[in-house]
Amino acid sequence: AAGLTFITITDQGFYNIVFLLILFFFFSPSNLKIKNLMVYLSGVLSSVFPLFLYLIIKVPLSTLFYDLVVFPLTGYKSIEGNKMGIFYPFKELLFVWKSGNFQYAPLWTAIASISSLLISLLPYLSVLSFIYLITKDKKAKLNYFLLFSGAMMMILTAARRWAPINLIWASSIPSILISIALAKMFKSEKVIWKRISFFCFIFLMSIFVIFGILRTASLFDKTRNIEIKSKAGTIYLNNPYLASQFIGLLNAIEQLIPEKEQFLSKEISIVNFMTLRRNPTKIDFFKPPFYSPQKHIDSVIKDLEDKNIRYIVSLNKELNEENPFDTYLSKKFTPILQNKEFIIYKRAAS
Repeated sequence: AAGLTFITITDQGFYNIVFLLILFFFFSPSNLKIKNLMVYLSGVLSSVFPLFLYLIIKVPLSTLFYDLVVFPLTGYKSIEGNKMGIFYPFKELLFVWKSGNFQYAPLWTAIASISSLLISLLPYLSVLSFIYLITKDKKAKLNYFLLFSGAMMMILTAARRWAPINLIWASSIPSILISIALAKMFKSEKVIWKRISFFCFIFLMSIFVIFGILRTASLFDKTRNIEIKSKAGTIYLNNPYLASQFIGLLNAIEQLIPEKEQFLSKEISIVNFMTLRRNPTKIDFFKPPFYSPQKHIDSVIKDLEDKNIRYIVSLNKELNEENPFDTYLSKKFTPILQNKEFIIYKRAAS
């Protein structure tokens, strides 16, 4: 399981492997310590090794090292939306209410805000729950350390990318830890602890059940979910404005770009899929300069020139002279159609 976690979510899986390794070392009986460690590591390697062997054969080591080590520790933090810090989720929620947008759906906004706030607080709450449990129930200490090792996946993830959308992937184990702590509090002889735990239980169940019901109901609300049909199938967007802009882009591609021509989708790779047009480069998601390093930019430019790609589809943003790809784009291409959100460029006549 630890190995499969590492394959699917690399950073959280790595934390999980390390902390379980520590638990095996400290909690295994002395005469079984080495044996247990070897069995554990063998299980991890049996799930991880086949994939890594395949990658080592197919992918240059420098690329693997960059993608798995360098980029997560450096470039990832520079991406717009990831320059967060631990206070970002709270500032984001405050902005929703200060902007006045909540008036269009006050109940939905309130429930979503509280649930997002609780998820953002989980790293703190799981630590407090762990401390409470190991002081109150020393017989089950190993069980709590095991759960806490899982909670550390979320805590260390939060240190790097503290936002609900990132934390929710690792929220289940901290939630179990908090649930056990509340159950222990409810069994306490002190009335105050019983009342606190009962209130927390009712509050949490109400918030997440109501949120789930509202979220599910919204899927069937045709006024919110705009159907967008394409050659690849149908998607739904619950933002009418963005849906209209996106539909306009898809229609423009069909009208302006010849059917057999490939084009680059800068930052919006789903467009290639929905129009059944191949990406002419080796980079699936291209977002220079932060997400895509210079060698990716050089590779994309080379592919565009070698294959004489005539069209580029992008988000409609002001070009930045400090961005090397934007410099290339402004010299070699000109806009032929744009709306407020998207733009299509065509290679300029030489």
